[in-house]
Amino acid sequence: MKEDLFFCKTLALGSLTQGYFHNLRGILQGAFLELQILLMKKDALSSEELTVRLEKVFSLLKKLLQRLDIAYADINDTSLGPWDLKALLEETLGFWEADLVFKHNVLKEVVEEEKGEVSLPNNLVKGLFCGIGELLFLNLKQGKLVITIKGKSVEFNWDKPLELEILERLKAFLESFSSFIDFKLSRQNLTLRFMDG
Repeated sequence: MKEDLFFCKTLALGSLTQGYFHNLRGILQGAFLELQILLMKKDALSSEELTVRLEKVFSLLKKLLQRLDIAYADINDTSLGPWDLKALLEETLGFWEADLVFKHNVLKEVVEEEKGEVSLPNNLVKGLFCGIGELLFLNLKQGKLVITIKGKSVEFNWDKPLELEILERLKAFLESFSSFIDFKLSRQNLTLRFMDG
């Protein structure tokens, strides 16, 4: 059990870290763009325009620092909760929406039919959801995604069948967490049931 937990945490932390890097990249791209504009127009900018652009770069860098602090805290958070599944899923959707195609072209809905809580390490649960997002939902380019919480079960339904290769990769990922979850997977549905006591 202890070895399973270590393996799952390592896998989850990789997914969580990848999610943070994906989000941080967008902030850096914004700051980089502002600096490019400053360099290209340095002689034509008034002092007021220069101040506005520098304040925007400063704001983006401050946001980056805040996100790094949050990421560091999340990655190291092994506390057992209980964690509200709806809150964790809504936070994870923010990660997934760093992919602008997913953000703008996929209608998302989180429904809580029955309050769901899980008592597992925070970083493990967040990493699991980040991995699901990376392997599955970022392959959805349009359509609808409905996430339904029923106690310790979370059901993901989408309207476009996924490719078999994506499903095989997702299945292998989820099997790594078999000490903590049961799951059912099809081309348009994933159901997770947490086993945390």
